[in-house]
Amino acid sequence: MISISGMVYKIITNYKLNISFLGNMLVILSLVIIEVIFINNKDTYNKLMNEYDILLSNMQTFEEWIEKEQFTRHEYKNQLAILYAISTEKEVKNKIQDIINQNLSIKNEVVNNLKDLPKGGLKGLLYYKTIIGEKSKLKITVDVSINKKGILSSLNKEKINTIAKIIGIFYDNAIEAARDSRKKIILLEIYELKDRINIVISNTFKKSSLKENQFDKGISSKGEGRGNGLYFARKLLNKNNWIEEKQEIIDNYYVETITIKKNTSKK
Repeated sequence: MISISGMVYKIITNYKLNISFLGNMLVILSLVIIEVIFINNKDTYNKLMNEYDILLSNMQTFEEWIEKEQFTRHEYKNQLAILYAISTEKEVKNKIQDIINQNLSIKNEVVNNLKDLPKGGLKGLLYYKTIIGEKSKLKITVDVSINKKGILSSLNKEKINTIAKIIGIFYDNAIEAARDSRKKIILLEIYELKDRINIVISNTFKKSSLKENQFDKGISSKGEGRGNGLYFARKLLNKNNWIEEKQEIIDNYYVETITIKKNTSKK
């Protein structure tokens, strides 16, 4: 903006309609366009980060609600099982069995597998994203193997929120890609290995939709112009060198691995 103002002032004070004038106007126009793109990009990024900040601020309450509700459902199934045992009517028994089978969904396994994650936002976000995926009829499997007092529990809130934002973006993308695939499978693994935590999101995908340059702005397997989430995830990764990321294709699964280094807790 300073450059543009200075050039405009110089042109006004030395106005002559010649090649130099037209050249200067072209430079000014280019600078204005660059400035508009920069401001728009920054605004979109800030909006996305603000949305995640608002979401994460409510995730701890959501975590507590999910786990309490999970206990309630468990007790409810026990009561249904007792009712099933004492009932003599075949139609009643079949109906009770249908209800029990519906409650024995992947959600119960997800809650049990995520329970070892520390509270504070990340766990709630994974609950929330998984529920969204299950509503899309995706087959989601979660496997968590960490030390309750390990690396994640030692991180401050700011770092946990940064991890949650990155994971949230990648999880959203996995849901979109798996939804368009034939098998509709997502595998979420979180495990602690030596001095690192690995968070691995694997999903089936439609091969024709995969883009080699999907981290570029606006490029995504979800379609051109819809890939800003991955672009902003890359910006977050570039700002935080204590988080590593890699992508690969393994046995027809798109695999996204996010690695958190142990020494980040000391920073």
